[in-house]
Amino acid sequence: MAVAVLCGCSSSHRAVVRSTTTPLVDRPLHLPSATGTRCPATAGKYVTTPDFGSWSLGNGRVRVAINNAGDLRHGKVRMAAGGAAGWYGIKTHFFSVPGYQGPFLVRARRLDGPGPIRLGGSPAETGPLLVPSGPTANGSSGWREVPYFTFVKAPGCYGWQIDGRMFSEAIVARVLPPLQT
Repeated sequence: MAVAVLCGCSSSHRAVVRSTTTPLVDRPLHLPSATGTRCPATAGKYVTTPDFGSWSLGNGRVRVAINNAGDLRHGKVRMAAGGAAGWYGIKTHFFSVPGYQGPFLVRARRLDGPGPIRLGGSPAETGPLLVPSGPTANGSSGWREVPYFTFVKAPGCYGWQIDGRMFSEAIVARVLPPLQT
């Protein structure tokens, strides 16, 4: 499995990062299922850090801030133009709380049927997101931030699984069609 490693480090350090985080990559997905119109969306809350304030989903050590329109209090997010034909983007800002400085892995899947989902800077990227231990290029005061995108082709129920040392959390969003202009 190809894994995007975000560390701004040398290729030899990336090999060390991969070998020390292999247990995260090997964990099975445990995302909930969604059937029909039922999507077990994760409730959102507004989070303020020294560097940003945003609606976020999840309550764990690593969460996702969503920078799209929607009813994020109830886990509903609107798709936006994705920059590539046929794709829609969701600005997903993954961040960890100051008490967690370990690695984390983010994987995603559509839950209510078949359909592609991609994590990265563009829909061409296909692997999960792996953030190694230690500081990130963004963030301060112990908050680690990874600005990213999630790309989808259609509305539906989508989930992210975030795995770290001694935790695993599923975060689910009901993705709605873009607003008509």
